[in-house]
Amino acid sequence: MAESDDAQYSLPTPIDIWGYGAVIGMLSSVDVQTPDEVRIDADGMHVRHLGGNWWWSLTFMSGGRAVVVGADVDFSETMDYDIDLLDGAPEWFPHEWFDRVGDMAGFLYWWDGTSWDRAPYPPDFTADGENLHRATDIIQMLSEDPESELSEDSELAFGELTERVAAGSLDAATLQTLLGRIGPESIASGEYKLSPAELTAVLHIAELAGLLTGSTLPEL
Repeated sequence: MAESDDAQYSLPTPIDIWGYGAVIGMLSSVDVQTPDEVRIDADGMHVRHLGGNWWWSLTFMSGGRAVVVGADVDFSETMDYDIDLLDGAPEWFPHEWFDRVGDMAGFLYWWDGTSWDRAPYPPDFTADGENLHRATDIIQMLSEDPESELSEDSELAFGELTERVAAGSLDAATLQTLLGRIGPESIASGEYKLSPAELTAVLHIAELAGLLTGSTLPEL
C-alpha cells in the first residue's frame, strides 16, 4: 500500500477541497466568471472544467472519511501505465460510488479521517493529474482576467469566505455580505448587493453543501 504522507501527495484536506468547490459554485451563481461548474447531489460534489480539461468528485463518509476521484486530460498518465487505482483500497471504500462517478479516472485518493492514501504507482510514474489546489487559485485566475479588475477587498473577502467554510462558521448574513464584496460589481466598485434570486441560489448551494452554521456535511 502507498505510504500515507500528506506532504508526498500534497492534497488539501477533504473539507478544504469541498469548501473551495462550494465557493466556486456560489461565485458562479452571482455571475462571477469561474473556470469550473459545480454540482452537488447524493453522490457528493462534482466539479467539471468548462473547457473539459479536468474533473473531480468528492464524497464524505461516516467517521470523518472521504474519497476523491478525478482526472486531467492533459496530465493524468495513470491509464497509460495500466495502474489499478483500487489497489490497497480500504474495506470501507465505496465501490458502488466509484462505479457511478469514477469512469475514466486518472487519480483516486481515500481519507481515513487523518491522512490521504492511494494505490502504489510505478517508480517511473510522473503525474496522475491530481491538482486539487487549482480550486484555491480562483482569485488569481480572476485577477489575471483582462476583463476583470479584482479589488483588494474582494481578495480579502474571498479568503475570509473560504476560512469560514472550512471552520463551519458561515451563516446566511455573513455569506451575503462576503459574496457582496466579491460579486461582479465589486470587482470595479468594491460593493455589490445580491438580488433576492442570487441570494436564494447562493443559500441553496450552501445548504446542499452543509456549510451553514448548524448544518451537517452530507455523507454517502
